[in-house]
Amino acid sequence: MAANVIFMHGTREQFDRIPVKDSNTLYWIEDEKALYRGNDLYGTGREATRSAAGLLSAEDKKRLDELAGGGISTLTAVDGSLEVTGEGYSRGLKVRISGQEHNGLTLEEDGLFAAPPSAGSGLEAVDRALALKLDQEKAGGLSVTEKGLALEPVTAERPGAMTAEDKAFLDAIPVLYEGKKYEVVGLLAGCRADVYGREIRVFFPEDAPFKQPSGEANGRDDKNYYFGVRFFAPDGAVKFKEGEKAADGDFETFDGSSSGTDKYGRHYDVCWFPAARTEDEGHSWTYNGAGSEPGRCAGWYHTIEWYGEDEKPISSETVRVNLTNDGCHNSLKPSLGLENTAETLVWQEMV
Repeated sequence: MAANVIFMHGTREQFDRIPVKDSNTLYWIEDEKALYRGNDLYGTGREATRSAAGLLSAEDKKRLDELAGGGISTLTAVDGSLEVTGEGYSRGLKVRISGQEHNGLTLEEDGLFAAPPSAGSGLEAVDRALALKLDQEKAGGLSVTEKGLALEPVTAERPGAMTAEDKAFLDAIPVLYEGKKYEVVGLLAGCRADVYGREIRVFFPEDAPFKQPSGEANGRDDKNYYFGVRFFAPDGAVKFKEGEKAADGDFETFDGSSSGTDKYGRHYDVCWFPAARTEDEGHSWTYNGAGSEPGRCAGWYHTIEWYGEDEKPISSETVRVNLTNDGCHNSLKPSLGLENTAETLVWQEMV
């Protein structure tokens, strides 16, 4: 039997507030695009979203059916720690354990198990972790801090790390040769000095920037460029004699113009040797070692005798100081001062 149909429209909220829906009335829900006849849904509305209710899509229906059946067909392992096994509804997850050597993880019936670390030489296990063991009596200043291992500076009571100040102090001490110490001073750019036993070999290049000295102290004049050899005295020495015939010379102390005591408390004496000469007030220079050659070298013998208290002899030494050039510096055989023979090296004395 035909009846009149009433049409109403509004929001879902307005529709839900109607206590009794008329079966002869069509209700259009504007915000959901749904059509109801009374309480019965007749039209298709929007699909459901995470923020609003709506119709269930076919894709969502398929996914819900898979979950209801216990399947996880859409899961994919993203790294090597998990493995997806099986097919369809029978798919599952499995934990993977690396087969790398020393891996302490194992899979037990109740889950993963991490075996405690094992201690080795110099290590101990503390609260499932490895700690470094130190023999405090023999650690030599080594200690374990929050940041790691630390080596404390050396002291007079125990060994340890050398400080930068100590290293600088040691570097400032000349190298020892046969228990004695020699140091060449007054070298110019490009010059070098080598010590072989009782031989001091001094090299000046052809373009050495010779210059006139200021004043005429210590026997030096303004027509020669001088370099010096500092001789460090042995322990206990308080006086010395030097020269070609040192024994016939006068006693000297370490408070002269060319002798003294350095900041490390070492006594020394400096002997000066002319490396080059000028006849035109320094405009041009003649190097005294320019004529040196293998087998024949310009140079000097210098003897120095050291004395202690009451002028008691301590030791004496004779040193050969040579001037070399590009042609012979590296080809000369190391000599032994006055013990040279014709087969090793013959010296051309300079007066």
